[in-house]
Amino acid sequence: SASRDLPPPLSITNNQET
Repeated sequence: SASRDLPPPLSITNNQET
């Protein structure tokens, strides 16, 4: 439930790569 409330991890990972 909490995981769904939070934003997708893909966005965070992408930010770090850049």
